[in-house]
Amino acid sequence: EISECLVGSEMCIRDSSHAILMDCVFDVTDLIMIGPFLVLVPLLYRPVTERRPYGFSQVESLFLVIKYSVLLVVTIQLLIDSVQSILHGGHMVNASQLAGFEFGVFAGCLIIYFLLHYFSKRYASVVVKAEMYNWKLDVVSSFGVFAAFFGQFLLQKTPYEWLAPYIDPVVAIVMALILIVDCLLYTSPSP
Repeated sequence: EISECLVGSEMCIRDSSHAILMDCVFDVTDLIMIGPFLVLVPLLYRPVTERRPYGFSQVESLFLVIKYSVLLVVTIQLLIDSVQSILHGGHMVNASQLAGFEFGVFAGCLIIYFLLHYFSKRYASVVVKAEMYNWKLDVVSSFGVFAAFFGQFLLQKTPYEWLAPYIDPVVAIVMALILIVDCLLYTSPSP
């Protein structure tokens, strides 16, 4: 995930891709939050005491609320930037290079997801389930971005080539809307 962030950041800067930026922001947030996650997991399994009648289970909920609140704020800003890009005529990116990059990311995320799925059977933690869910989202979003950029590549030298500058911001908007709904659903209290 670190190498994905570094390469993705370079590609985002070089091609000004909002979709790749969206993917990198979520990966960087996951990387930043992994430190507190590693500290948090051992606390969750400490026994309940008289001083802490609920144990540390409330810390887990607080951790998730903070993480998804940060993601929500960043996603809303990226959504606004993508809409502004569409209103100003969109922009072109190197579709074949970005499609190749996203296919590699998709393959890597899929491998990690299956590994997490295999190891998650040992732990019954909400945080572990959330991390698996994040990786599943990474798999789906990476494949979707790959398909969009591959489609943009196929549009070259066709009558629909005029759509190409709008594909990157539209993909970023779709990803942002899906992730905003996901953040709101995942952090809202369950009945």
